[in-house]
Amino acid sequence: MVLTNAEKQRRYRQKRDADPFKRAEHQAKCRAKYQQDFAVGKLKHINDMTHREQRRQRKEWKKKKIAERKRKANNHGQILTPPSSPVPGPLVHVPDPTPQIGLHNTRRKKRRIAKCYRDNMKLKDQLEAARRLNQKLYVRLSRQRKNSPLMKCPDTPRTKTNKLLRNWNTENRKMKGSRRNRRKMKNKAKKTLMFQLSLSDELKTKYGQAKRQQQKYLAELTQGGRLLKKYKLIDKAREELKMKAGTTRFKKGSLSYRLEPKIFEFYERDDNSKITPGMKDTVTKNGVKKQRRILNDTVEKLHEKFLIENTNIKST
Repeated sequence: MVLTNAEKQRRYRQKRDADPFKRAEHQAKCRAKYQQDFAVGKLKHINDMTHREQRRQRKEWKKKKIAERKRKANNHGQILTPPSSPVPGPLVHVPDPTPQIGLHNTRRKKRRIAKCYRDNMKLKDQLEAARRLNQKLYVRLSRQRKNSPLMKCPDTPRTKTNKLLRNWNTENRKMKGSRRNRRKMKNKAKKTLMFQLSLSDELKTKYGQAKRQQQKYLAELTQGGRLLKKYKLIDKAREELKMKAGTTRFKKGSLSYRLEPKIFEFYERDDNSKITPGMKDTVTKNGVKKQRRILNDTVEKLHEKFLIENTNIKST
């Protein structure tokens, strides 16, 4: 059987230590090497070390001492002495401690479960008290807002819509008065919706029969309404009233209508703007695709140039 290097070294040490002369010679070499390491600087005395090195060295000494004591305790326990002769005597029944330990653990578990149950009940009571306090403060705040003169402002269309639909999806059927509130709000929403649809049909009919002046007024009202813009209902109003988008706001004989081609021609001249060479530098508007142009000067200076070239035109 081939021996490993560790086994070979172990046999070599055992053979060396068996000879007293070789053992003494080896110990002398180790002591000389130890003193030489101090002279060279590989090892230091504890007084020559820094505070950090001293702490590290003492920690290693402490670990080695603990390991040495454990080895001594194990070696001492391995020393066996012959047992004494047994003395015959009456047999004594020793009770098994396992049932007592199991009963103690069961009682401890029950006490722990009971404590968790009591803590859970306390937390539930605290949560219910906090919920009631929150509801009371919410009702008080709502009442103060309702009665405060600073909060008396008209409801917005979105608020009115939310109030109409507030009690329609009430999940708690057992709540007192919930069915009555749903029926009441449903009738109110029905009347409001009927009024809105009737008003929409009336406006659509009037708009279809109105003259040019009324058409212009309704177009401006629909396109420039503040509430319609806020709630994004302009397209919905045009759809319901059957109105055309992009109504022309100026007459064909007006000054702006006559000056528009001249201004376009002035800005598209090569001395006032330059065309971009890119294939994707295009702008499409009203189905007409044109190449993008960049002004050669500021708008103020180009405006002065336009007025100098066209003295009979006054444009701002």
